[in-house]
Formats: sequence, structure tokens, C-alpha cells
Amino acid sequence: MKIVYLFLLLFATNIIVMAQGDDKNNRTQKFRGKVFDKTTQQTLISATVFVQGIEPALATTTDVDGNFVLENVPVGRQVIEVQYLGYVTYVSDGIIVTTAKEPYLEIAMAESVETTEEVVVRASESNGIGNRALNELSVVSTRSFSAEQTQRYAGSLDDPGRMAMAFSGVQASQDDENDIVIRGNSAMAMAWRLQGLAIENTSHFTHPGSSGGGISALSVAVLGQSDFSTGAFSAEYGNAYSGVFDLRFRKGNMQDFDFMARIGVLGIDLSVEGPIKKGKSSFLFNYRYSTLGIMGAMGIYVVRENVLNDFQDLSFNLNIVSKDNKHHLKFFGLGGVSSEQWQIKDTADWVTRLDYVRKNFKTNMGILGLNYTYLLDDQSFLTIVSGVQVYQISDNEDNANWALPGLGDANQINSYIKKKNKITRTPTDYVTPDSTRINTHEYVYGRYSVQGTYSRKISNRFRLKTGISGHAMFYYLHKGLYRDSVRGYETLLNKIQGISPLIQAYVQGNYRPTPKLTLNIGVAGSFLGLNNSYSIEPRFSAKYAISKKTTLTAAYGLHAKMLPIGVYLLNIDGGEKNRNLKMAKSHHIIIGGEQIVGKSLRIGLELYYQHLFDLPISPDSNSTYWFYNERFGYGDRAMVSEGKGRNYGIDLTVEKAFNKGWFLLCSGSLYSSNYKTLSNEWRRTRMDGLYSLSLMGAKEFTFKKGGILQLGLKFFLNGSNRYTPIDEAASKVAGGLVLDESRAFEGSYAEDAYGVYYRFDARIAYIKSHTKWSYTIALDFQNLTDAKNIKEYLYDIKQNQLVPRYHSGILPAVSFRVDF
Repeated sequence: MKIVYLFLLLFATNIIVMAQGDDKNNRTQKFRGKVFDKTTQQTLISATVFVQGIEPALATTTDVDGNFVLENVPVGRQVIEVQYLGYVTYVSDGIIVTTAKEPYLEIAMAESVETTEEVVVRASESNGIGNRALNELSVVSTRSFSAEQTQRYAGSLDDPGRMAMAFSGVQASQDDENDIVIRGNSAMAMAWRLQGLAIENTSHFTHPGSSGGGISALSVAVLGQSDFSTGAFSAEYGNAYSGVFDLRFRKGNMQDFDFMARIGVLGIDLSVEGPIKKGKSSFLFNYRYSTLGIMGAMGIYVVRENVLNDFQDLSFNLNIVSKDNKHHLKFFGLGGVSSEQWQIKDTADWVTRLDYVRKNFKTNMGILGLNYTYLLDDQSFLTIVSGVQVYQISDNEDNANWALPGLGDANQINSYIKKKNKITRTPTDYVTPDSTRINTHEYVYGRYSVQGTYSRKISNRFRLKTGISGHAMFYYLHKGLYRDSVRGYETLLNKIQGISPLIQAYVQGNYRPTPKLTLNIGVAGSFLGLNNSYSIEPRFSAKYAISKKTTLTAAYGLHAKMLPIGVYLLNIDGGEKNRNLKMAKSHHIIIGGEQIVGKSLRIGLELYYQHLFDLPISPDSNSTYWFYNERFGYGDRAMVSEGKGRNYGIDLTVEKAFNKGWFLLCSGSLYSSNYKTLSNEWRRTRMDGLYSLSLMGAKEFTFKKGGILQLGLKFFLNGSNRYTPIDEAASKVAGGLVLDESRAFEGSYAEDAYGVYYRFDARIAYIKSHTKWSYTIALDFQNLTDAKNIKEYLYDIKQNQLVPRYHSGILPAVSFRVDF
């Protein structure tokens, strides 16, 4: 490890030396984009576009199609401003300009209620201060983010899920996974969208029911401006009650062909883009292949030293626009495969069960979608999104029977281990004389989806938006697990397959009675054909601008989410006892305020209360079981929809937008998360960490020849997840881990001797522009100080006692990228 640290130190020093050697010759690039009305999608003609802070002024106007071209824009980070009479002025975040690729920006401008020449409203409606949401109906607990931010945030590893952990209300819970835990809710309560299509997940190494996984299957090279919401979201977002990731692909270059290649310890990343028909249509393809074995060779392990893993993915986006700009077609896709194999260690190294478990864990996914928008007239448009998605997970786990009589001596066992570690086990490779199958999980889940949306601007004060979607969910499920020596191996899902419909609809209105007040009112509905359960969900939000720099917000929403499909179909005591479980529901109330200080500092405060009901819970009044304390999966018992929960807290954000070469983001939360048992006892949930803090900042140095040096640092601190204490006496008798269920989640890692969860992440990168190409050399660290944060307790079979298992240690990601 010392050699690794020395190498990384020399690498970082070399980046800084390269930056200091930059010369002072100027380089420039073209900057292209399109300006359109945020509500109607109609292009805006003759809008004024200019680059801030450049003298003499560097400006242009949009053409009849809303397109613009800025010539001779200096390389480095630039801010674009757009003005149009009767519209709120648009100010972008700082955008990195290099010689290799022409930046392209799609600018959606919001119409002002006051349209007289005397009234000119100026406010940062985009990425500038506060990263305003792209969806104008999302005015509370929602922000947008860019691909460049995903790269810039230290320790994000180009993963939107990891990036979001820096936002207020989001609690970092796993170092080696990107699960999104929002305001004490389970990560299973999230929803994802891609190009308007409702999807299940975007991650490699995911599990059934989970909204996250090991790492995102989306390359940052294809990601465009997107939205992230943490509660009380608008009516168009259904089947979620904690948060929504609304992701968008960017368009490929419509003028020239561009290429990108990146290689690093995480693998290779390749992209190609260009015009299909110049100026009107484009394509964008990306492929990634990674073998994390490179880190293992350096003595750095993402999971454990006896675990091998790799992944690869492919994504694409095709954009076609008609000559009259009325028809917009997007054809997109995402596919990924990943594999994780656990190998049994030498018997001399056996300490906990993780040392003598052989596991074959594979996840595959595929998404294909079509997004078609037709501009009906100057005031309305129709969007139809259709697609198919499939997720396949195979998770099979064997336990070496080291304690069984007649197994043989250590040499025989080690010979068997070495032999078996060289082959891939299949779902049909079940119990052998010298191993026991302890877990079998075969999961195939998919959807055929069609979604329609109609939007009309009645006036500059009122907009109506409505939509309906139908999803045909298909599945194949097989799950079994080894209970104990008495009950043996039990099959909970026996090759169950079928198709079930999910139908959703919504209507919502956006009303601005005055320039200072915005009201959003809507209602959503969901129907699940599997058991004929349904939900009617009213939504409301309001924003009131006391002044140009002070805003108050409020929102209420009833939200519902169906359970993971396998929960309904579990075979418990010979029957489907969970078939008629209701959708999980939540009332969410948020009150907030925002203050702008100076030109680039924002202070935001939100108070929230969430009442959850119709949640799956054990029918036994003496039980403490609550389904959403699970991280993923289906549970393993009969449940009833009589559980309740509550989350409440306060989120604080202090954010300095990227300006004058640096930015700062400070997010803090105080919160409480509890659930209620059938005995009317309130207990703390697994996610009840009480507090979380994220401090992040970066400094950027720009050189005239085209060099940019980036230095970033991020600090996490939180109260850690909770756990169910172990019955140590029973564990010693059993020779393994036995939990004390009567004290469910009374334990806290933060209150143990191991202390609170904390982590430092860092980033150093150098971007250099040449005449027709540029390169980026970067070094990202997750857990820079190699902090030992506890993940869980395991049982030491040799010392007959509990031992801690820690989260990942330091994870350095070195990469070299070329754009041309």
C-alpha cells in the first residue's frame, strides 16, 4: 500500500507540474446551441446570446430555427447569457470550452407574466445559482445537474448516484454502492426516468427491488442536463415516494464528427458522435469495458480480496428533427452486463462466513426507447414515449461445509477449493457432498411501456399538462434459501412467471396569478392489475418571490409505490400470503425558503414531515419486522399492509455557484426516521442516522493556451445506519450470527467504539487543449484517508466472537482521456 501511495503522490505532482508549464497563447472554439420556450417547446427567434465577462462583447442572435453560433470563444470556463423580451433572462453555469469539441447548449427560457417593454425580469433560471430544475412544475426540493458537475464533484467517479450524495437530504450509506437514501427513506422508494421513460434502475451489480447498485451503467459522456428531486414532486412522477432521478441524454454533434477515448484503472470508455443530416439530426454512441482487477493487482479491493468483478455497458442516442421543426424523434438505448464472483479462501484464512462462501452474482440489463414530440401549434405539444426494458439477475451462493463429519482434512478441502474456484457455477449446480447451497436467486423482470403527454399553454399565466401511461410487467422468479439445520433449504419462489399491468395517469396545472406567485396543482392515479390495488394522489406546490433574492416555497403530495414484484408472489406456508398487499403510501409536506446573497451565493432551508402508511409489516404483534428495513429483495415472510412510518427533519444548503474559479457546496441535515409495529410501538428505522453533513469545494486554474487545473475536496459525516444487536450467547452456541430481533435496530455503529461515519474524497485533474484535440488526466480518490467505517458485524468462527466488517478503504481512480 505504501508503494501505491507513493505512485499516486508522484502522479498528482506531475499533473501540477504540467499545469505550471502551460504557456500563454490564446486558443478559441465555436459555441453552438438552441433557444426555445420552456412551456411550448417553440423556438425563439432573434434572442440575444453572449458570453459574460468578455470585452469587446462576444454576442450573436438566434436564427429562424432558434439556433445560434458564437465564434472565437476563448477556451476555459465560460458563462453564457441569453436575453429575450418578455422572458426571464437565462444565465448558464460555467461551461468548459476546449479546442476538441464544440459545446452545444439547449436553452429553455421561461416566459414572464409581465410582457410589457418596461418590465425586464432578470434571474438565474438555469444552472447558475441553485441549479434550477428543468421541469418548471418542480419548484420544491428539486435541482438540475450537468455531466460536467458529475465529473467535477470529488469522489463521484462519474456516477450520478454518488454525485447526489452531496445534496441536502441525501444520506451516504454505502461506500461500495450508489443507493440513494433520501430523508430517512428506504432506497427502494426511488424512481428513475430516462428520456421520459419510467425505468427501474441504471446500475451495474444491482439487486431486486433496489434503486441502486455498484456503479452507474451510464457513462458521463452521454449524460445531459438532468433533474433530481427529493420529495413532494409534481404529479407526472408516479410510483415513488422518496425521490426521482429524471435523466436525459445529450445530443450528439450535428455539425462534425467527434471522438473520445478514456483509459484508467476502472477500464476503457469510448464515444463517437456526429451528424446524420448536418444541422438537423445526430447520433451518439458510447461503450465502456471495465475490469476492477487492476485495482486488485494494486492491493486495493472494492469489495474484498477474494472477490473478482467486472462490467461493460453500451448506450446510444439518435436525434432527428423535421425540416419545419415540428417533429422531434429520439431513439435511445442502454445495455449493461456485470459479474461478481466470490472465491473460497484457503482454510487457514477462514475467519467469517465471507471467507468460505462461493458466490456467482451476475446482472444484465437492456433498455430501448423511442421519444416522439409533435408541436401541434404555437401553444401546445404532444409527446409519446414507448420502450421495453429487461433486467436479469442471477445470484447463487454456496457455503463450504467445513464442519461436516467426513469432509476430509485441510489438504483435501484446499484441493477442492482450488478446483472449484477455477470454474463458473451455474443455477443447476446445486448441492454437492462438500458444499451446501444457501441461496438461489434467478430474477428476470421487464416492462413494455407506452406513455402519452399533452401540454398546452392557455395563457402566459396558465399551463395545463396531462398524461397517461401503460406498463405490461413481465417476470420470471425463482428464489430459495437455506434457513437452518432444522428447516433446511426452503423455496420461496418456485419458477413463477407471468404478466401484470400497471396503469398511471395524471393532470396538473401551472398558474402564475402574479409575477411573484407560482401555483402548481395536480392529481395522479395508479392501478396495479396484479391485485387490483390503486392509489389516488393529490399534489400541490407553491413558490412566492418576496423579492428578486428571497423566495418562499411550500408543497404537499400523496405518493404511492408498488412493492417489488416478488413480495406479492412469495410462497409462504404453501400459499401467496402477500398477494393482496397495498401500495406503500406517503403524505409529504415541505416548507422552505431561499436567500440569494451577492451574485453567486445561495442559502436554502427546508423543513419536512412525511407520514407513511399501508407499509408491509409482520402480522405478528410481537414481531419488530418492517419490510423497508431491508436494503433490497422481497423479505422472507408473510406481511400485512398495516405498517406506518414517519420521517421529519430540516435540510440546509449553502452553495456558491462556480464563479471566479471556485465553487462551494455545504449540505447539512438533521432528521428522524421511525416506524410503528402492530403493537403500536415506535422504533427507529435502519436509516435513522439523525444527522448528515457534506462539505465540498473546488478551485480551478485556467491558463491561456487551454490548460485547466482542477483541485477538489469533499467531506462526508453522518450518524451511520443502525443495526439489530446480536445475541452473543446464542451466537456462541450456534457457532454463527444470531440477531436479537426483540431489539431491532437499537444498535448504532456511530454510538459503538468505532465512531461516526466520515470520509474524505478528492480530485485533481488537468485539461489541456491543443489545436484540434484535447486531453484530460485525472486522479479521483474515494476515502482519501482510508477511514475505517464499519459496514456490519460478522461472526469470527475461530475466536467465537463478533468482528467488524468495514466499508471500502481508499479507492484511487486514475484516468487519461483524449477528445478529438
